[in-house]
Amino acid sequence: MSTEHQKNFSNTHDQLDIFRQTGWASEIRPDKQEAILSLGKVRNFKARSAVYSAGERSDGLYGVLNGVVELTHPNELGEMVAFHQVEPGYWIGDLAHLAKKERLITISAVTDAALLHLDASAIDFLLKQHPTLITDFYRLTYQNVRLALRLISSLSASQNTRAIVMRLLIHDDGGAPSSWFVLSQKSLAEMTGISYPTVRRVMRPFLENGWVETAPGRMRITNRSALLASCEST
Repeated sequence: MSTEHQKNFSNTHDQLDIFRQTGWASEIRPDKQEAILSLGKVRNFKARSAVYSAGERSDGLYGVLNGVVELTHPNELGEMVAFHQVEPGYWIGDLAHLAKKERLITISAVTDAALLHLDASAIDFLLKQHPTLITDFYRLTYQNVRLALRLISSLSASQNTRAIVMRLLIHDDGGAPSSWFVLSQKSLAEMTGISYPTVRRVMRPFLENGWVETAPGRMRITNRSALLASCEST
């Protein structure tokens, strides 16, 4: 594990806003939010460094505060396959911790990233002080399983256009209308198993018609209904 440093949560107002207003933590009561902040440690990771690896014992939960984090899973040949990238507001580590089992996936920083870490002792203390947090943790597991099922469903698409549109909609989920999300066409190709030239070909009319806009490493959907209609015509 490669980190720059670790400290109590005392970072910028932007990171505090992300914690309180985005993702799983935004759905829990303010008093429980403050309890998590008081016990959480900010851990900073350099780009391309692992936060944790598949097969390791759980060391708690992680919430992304800034940067981009990639999720990978070893296939039957032992190759690490990237299947999703996540942004601030995303929390992970719940399943292995609650089950007291080894990690199923590897998470790594794509860019320099800061994550809020709740270790096992902090979680145990929180549950003693706020027993209803167990329901919040299971809700987190529910959200992550829901995402996993959506990703699996997108892989079952028989046509490239459908697979790509489904992936775009998954990345767009939960944000404000027309909000930017981190995704490049190369990453889209890798995570869908579709060749990069094919992704570019499928994306071309989306971009030309203004249904999707791109910036370096980012995209946003500006016309969801048109994207959905493109699937119906294929």
